[in-house]
Amino acid sequence: MASRAGTGRTFLPSDPRVDEPFRLTPQAALRVAVLGGLVLLVFGALFLRLWALEILSGHQYLRVARSNQLRTVRLEAARGPIQAPVRHTEF
Repeated sequence: MASRAGTGRTFLPSDPRVDEPFRLTPQAALRVAVLGGLVLLVFGALFLRLWALEILSGHQYLRVARSNQLRTVRLEAARGPIQAPVRHTEF
């Protein structure tokens, strides 16, 4: 706990339920370090893969994307040409 300069009192009042403040044991520190290393390793692998996709293979994917666009294909109707209905309007 941090002390105020010159007063000797702690910043927070002591908790009667706790015998001593939490201390980071060497075993807990090792676990935190290993977990942090694994997280950094996973994010590093993801970053490396993203870099490879964007920088190294970018031109290939751009070429594939440009060839994969919508195309209009005209199909003949199975029942013949579609014609508008004949309307008889009188004025």
